[in-house]
Formats: sequence, structure tokens, C-alpha cells
Amino acid sequence: MTRIKFMIQLKKHHSVFVLSLLLCSCATAPQQQVTYNDNNVYNPGASVQQSSQKNVEVVSSTQQAMSALEISEILDEERIRNEASEQKQVVDKNAIPLPTNKYVNKWIDYFTGSGRYGMQKFLERSGKYVESMKKVLTNKGLPEDLVYLPVIESGFATKALSNKGAMGYWQFMPSTARQYGLKVNSMVDERRDYIRSTEAAAVYLKKLYTVFGDWYLALAAYNAGENRVKSQLMRAETRNYWELIDKKSLYKETRDYVPKYIAATLIAKSPESFGFKQIKYMPEQNYQKLYVKKPIDLKKLARTMGTSYSKLKKLNPRYKTTRVPIYRGKSVLVRVPRGQLARAQASLLKSQTYIAKNTYKPLTVVTYKVRKGDNLTKIARRFGVTVRSLKKANGLGRRSTLYVGRKLKVHSAKKGRANVARTSQKAKSKYRNLKKTHKVRRGESLSVIAARHGLTVSQLAKRNGLSTRAKLRVGQKLKLNTSSSRSVASGVINHKVRYGENLNLIARKYGTTVKKIKSMNSLRTSRLNVGQKLKVQKGQLRYHVVKKGESLIAIAKKYQVSLGNLLSVNKFKNKSRINIGSTIKIPLAMN
Repeated sequence: MTRIKFMIQLKKHHSVFVLSLLLCSCATAPQQQVTYNDNNVYNPGASVQQSSQKNVEVVSSTQQAMSALEISEILDEERIRNEASEQKQVVDKNAIPLPTNKYVNKWIDYFTGSGRYGMQKFLERSGKYVESMKKVLTNKGLPEDLVYLPVIESGFATKALSNKGAMGYWQFMPSTARQYGLKVNSMVDERRDYIRSTEAAAVYLKKLYTVFGDWYLALAAYNAGENRVKSQLMRAETRNYWELIDKKSLYKETRDYVPKYIAATLIAKSPESFGFKQIKYMPEQNYQKLYVKKPIDLKKLARTMGTSYSKLKKLNPRYKTTRVPIYRGKSVLVRVPRGQLARAQASLLKSQTYIAKNTYKPLTVVTYKVRKGDNLTKIARRFGVTVRSLKKANGLGRRSTLYVGRKLKVHSAKKGRANVARTSQKAKSKYRNLKKTHKVRRGESLSVIAARHGLTVSQLAKRNGLSTRAKLRVGQKLKLNTSSSRSVASGVINHKVRYGENLNLIARKYGTTVKKIKSMNSLRTSRLNVGQKLKVQKGQLRYHVVKKGESLIAIAKKYQVSLGNLLSVNKFKNKSRINIGSTIKIPLAMN
């Protein structure tokens, strides 16, 4: 092998090599045979010439002995080593500097002081993911130290969710996640998968570094957004991150972001140096890959395999439900505990399930403007989401109040923008029906106003003491509703008994009585079964628009109903707050 490498170098630098042979021959001339010319005179040139000819003959014979295949193999090995060396040089060249200054020391003091408990947890949790994430980053040609960015983003928590809707280890917003190839819908959220999310983050970070040419600025853009950092750079007229901090040209969160990352990285790389001893790192996830081509149920798979569902769920956090969907006939990955792959493959047939197509719809993020009479429950029902998810998406707490005009973010798979527009029109028409007066505008007539508010011309004229042919003047006010409440007719509906329900709850829900429900369904006892279907005579309800100064107790007294019934029909709690203009149900049948 040494001789082959020697010959390759000879081939590249033939002339230099021959010269070196000649020099070597000269250096060893005293040990060689002395040559004399015909006149018996010492001739050193002839000795050197003979020696060099012999060396060249040896080289020539060696070259002929080498096969073309051997040379090709060695060249390939050299090329691979050179590429690996170049890639390592690129990573080293682009390595993130980790200096210590007053900004970094501030966060080191925090993580080793009041934030010590949290940092300890983050470091222990990182053991499950760091090595796998490092492989992804190095394969993309990025510095390994970026693996510690999730320490300050999510603390390596799978379901970490910010008040703005960012999710997962790398805290991707839904739109950004989809932009970089992650699935985010009602059944799958790949932001919670540590491999897929790291791949997306690597692509995004590489793009940001290409744009800014500086890791500090790239990380600032990862936090605040590319365009925002660009505009701040243009105003500050500098590209030095530390100068931007000194000038306070960046937002406070972004000014703290890079120093916080540097402090976390320094601690994570050498925890003992900062007093973090006896860290119990969680073991790296040990699994095998199973690819499925038909939808399956993870609970069924776990039961058939004879393993726990919680263990299977921890390996597959990307799936939001128990079911694994298939997209466009392509196989999808399911991770199973190592050593159980054969058992899992044998259990696939018994684990198959059916998933309706409409459940595959991606989550649509829409902005909803709060209107008069809205509350969180109404908005959640309108978009087919839970009140809890609505609160999380908008950072609302227990004491948060809604006001007319406030904009809310709604993450919904049920309704798109077209349906939202239709919903808004329904809300507007309902609001019009609840209005008391209407101010006449230019070009309006009784027929136009009546049609807009769901009345007949005769009704509108009668309420305002006008004839049906009366002329209106601009600015004139017309009465629309004579009272602040309106009644809704009763009807018979079918109710399916749910877990925890009884006759009393069902009667309150529909504004009727237990006696009527028993009579309509020929029930002798009050005992119900889950899934049992009941015919219920829906009681007459009246809708009341809340006025300024009114409370639930005052409204209950006004309509002579009990406060308990009022709370039950409207699904309120004792401490529920009502807003001016909101609409509540009055169960008249329970007087």
C-alpha cells in the first residue's frame, strides 16, 4: 500500500521525484563503484548517470506492475477522506463562538442560581435526544453546538407550547413548520417528533446563516423573524450583534436570546465546571422502525403486541390521537421498542382501523374579531375547537376578559376561510335581529330595512306607528324589537344519553321537566344507560340580551326562574362573568 501511494505521488510530481533521486544518488556516491574513463581518469558523472538510470528503470517497472484498478481504488479512498476533511473544516470554520461577557455571565448566574432546578431537569432530559440530533445537524453541515438550542427553546419537552402557538423541541409555528416540510393537522404534528423537527430546524438555520453570514444574527432571526432582524440592522447601521445589544437596537427578548443560548451551551458542554454534578441523564431512545401502509390504531397494536400503550405513545409523539393515518398511499413510520419488531409486524393486520377523509384536513389558522354577544364557548363551538385550545392559542388566563374588536387566533380543522366568512355573516344577521333601533340611511325604505332585520313591512310599520307607504327621512330612528328578549318555539328531539348524565340534567338542558321526559319515554324509574336514546320535548326558551348593570341573579329574578336552572341551561358556573350584549337562554318551561 505504501508503494502504491508512492507511485501516485510519483505520477503527480514526476520531474520533482526524478530530481530527488538524482540528489540521493549523489549523496551515496562514495559507497558506489568508482568509474574511470578510457584514459584511466576518475569520472563521477558516469557513476551518477548509471545510478539514476537504474532508479528510473525501477520506477518504470513498478508503474507497469500496478494495475489500473488499484490506482482507482486508492484515488477513491483519497477523495472520500478529502471530502470528509473538507466538511469537517466547513463545520469548524462555521463554529459558533462561545465568549463570556457581562451579557452571558448574567444568564450563567441565572442558570446556576434561581434557574438551577430547571437547568438540571433540561440537562437530564437532553440525554434522550442530543446524540441523535447531533447526527442530523452534522449531516447538514451545521455546528454540533446548535443541539443545545432546544435547552432555551423548549427544555427538550415534547409538547412544549408557547402562548403564540409555537410547538415542540424547536418551537415551530404551524405555518413555518409546513414551510419546511413538517405535517401539522388534526391527527399529526411532526413538531413533536425530535428527528423530523431537527431536520426542519437544520434547514431553516442553514438558510438563516446563508442570509446573514453570522451565527449570532442567524440565531436572532430564528427567534424574532428574518425580516424583523433585517429591518433592525438597517436602522442600526451595524452587523455586530454585541453592538446591537449595546445600542438596544433589538427587542429585549432577542437581545437576551443569544447570550442565553451561549450560557446554556457552555453549561451543557461542561456541567461539572458550573457545579452540576451527578446529573442523571435519561437513556437514549432505543427503538426499531416499522413502516405501515394502512391506518392502524396504536392501542390495538400495543394490546396485540403485549406491550404498554404509554411506551408506544412515547416513541411516537407525532400522532395526536391513538390512530396512525396514511397519506396518499405512502407508508409512514411507527417506532416500536427494540426487539419487538417481528411481533409488531405480525400484529399489523389486527391493528388496522378506518379513518374518514375529512379528518386529514390540515389545521387552518384564522383570525376572528370578537363581536358583541360573543364569549369563548360560542367562538369555540363555532369553529369546532375546545375552549382550552382557544385560550392556549391566545394566551388567555382565568381572569382574561373579551372585548368587542379583539382579534383571536383560532387553530381549526373544521372550518376554512370560506366557512368563517359564512359564520361571520350568520353572526351579523343574529346581531341585527337583536338590535332595538335602526338609524335610517340615504336610499333606505321600509321594505329594505324590514328585509335586513328579518321583519315584514307591516310589522315594522306597526312597531313605529307608520303606514306601509310612509316616507322615511335620513337619520330617523325606527324601533325593531319592542323588548330585549325573544322566544323560540319548542319541538321534539332525540337525545343520546352520555356518561354522567341523569334525567334531572337532561331536563335542565332542554328546558323541560323530569316528569315530561318519563311520560314521553314510558320510563318507570329514573335509571338510564349510556347510549340510550330518549325523546325530549324541548321547552320554550327565551333569549335575553344582557344590559349594563345586570347580573345572573337579577335576570333570574326578572323571569322568575331559579339561578340553578339558568346556570344549567347556559352551561355557566357560579362565578361565570357575563358581558354586556351577550345573549343568554331563559328556560320558561321551568317557571
